[in-house]
Amino acid sequence: MSGTLAQISDAMKDMVGRASLALAAIRLGPDHQRSALLWQPELAVTAEAALPSFDACSVARPGGAVIPARLERRDAGSGLAAVRLSIPGAPRALSHAAIPAPGALVVILAASAEAAPIARLAMIQASADSNRVTTPLDTALAPEDSGGPVLDAAGRLLGLALSGPDGTAHIAPAAAIAALFGGTAMVPGRPDGPRGWLGLSLQPVEGSGRFRWLGGGKGRRVIGMYAGGPGAQAGIMMGDILLTVDGKAIAGSGTLRDYLSPERVGSAIDIRLLRDGHVRTCRVTVAPLPGED
Repeated sequence: MSGTLAQISDAMKDMVGRASLALAAIRLGPDHQRSALLWQPELAVTAEAALPSFDACSVARPGGAVIPARLERRDAGSGLAAVRLSIPGAPRALSHAAIPAPGALVVILAASAEAAPIARLAMIQASADSNRVTTPLDTALAPEDSGGPVLDAAGRLLGLALSGPDGTAHIAPAAAIAALFGGTAMVPGRPDGPRGWLGLSLQPVEGSGRFRWLGGGKGRRVIGMYAGGPGAQAGIMMGDILLTVDGKAIAGSGTLRDYLSPERVGSAIDIRLLRDGHVRTCRVTVAPLPGED
């Protein structure tokens, strides 16, 4: 059971990490921001009702960039608004999906003032009907959370989170965003297609002795493994400490995820690891991330 929970946790963490590259935080003053989705390179979309009256603002993007922006459009009917960035961003493409039936679990992503992801689980509470364009969720939103993307269990974009008049969260569908602001998807920051997968659950670790001069004494220990996955097939074992991939250090939490981009699916990579005090090299064939192929 614990192994299954660890796998679910790792999958959710990876999904949030990938989707967070499309996050933005609209800054309206000290300690006053709203979550947003970078829909196009120059356009961040958010919840209209959560925005005060303004003409100019700044938009924070993951990595620390803060970009001047101005209000592009407000649409009270749909509950959506957009601001135009003075410098184009580079959003991560998110595939779109129809909003699932009641009972389905979804992930709401909000942005901190620095555009760092804040994630929470929610459930589809009811279906949209002819009198309700948005779909209700079983949770409420803080004002700064409204406008963040909502993802399904496969990491696909369902729409934006809005606060409804009854105080609960609702989803404005991605199709409504496209109808208002043009385009059908965000411009990808990397090639389309499934991301790479090694079938390993990893934990950061620092060492001493011989390990200290190997990769700076930092690596990622294998704490979980998918039976029959690429790592297991290549001979990687529980407890191994991964040091480098194709000669690149992977101590950082996002380094390996970023390296396993779609163009590496199907290719072989060399993983240098430490096992029982000895350095070994395994050649692993990258598989597509389950659920994306």
